[in-house]
Amino acid sequence: MTKQARYADKLRNQLISELGGECVRCGTKSHLEFHEFTYPYGKATGSYQRLGTIKKLIAEGRGNAVTILCQKCHKAEHRLRRAFNSPTL
Repeated sequence: MTKQARYADKLRNQLISELGGECVRCGTKSHLEFHEFTYPYGKATGSYQRLGTIKKLIAEGRGNAVTILCQKCHKAEHRLRRAFNSPTL
């Protein structure tokens, strides 16, 4: 594992902890992912860049712009959003 990958892993774990350490929907503590509601700095393309954006949002007191979801709930959230943004509704 490279030095940058170790730092990114450490930062990811730190940010997850700062945001509660569990899925906000089901409470699980495994397979956690970040879900961003807004992209105030533009949509980040790489995972390292996304971690920096999330860190910046938390530091600015805008941690509510991102939340923690487990992989299953995150997929469900995006399916739900696609369904409601669908032009067929």
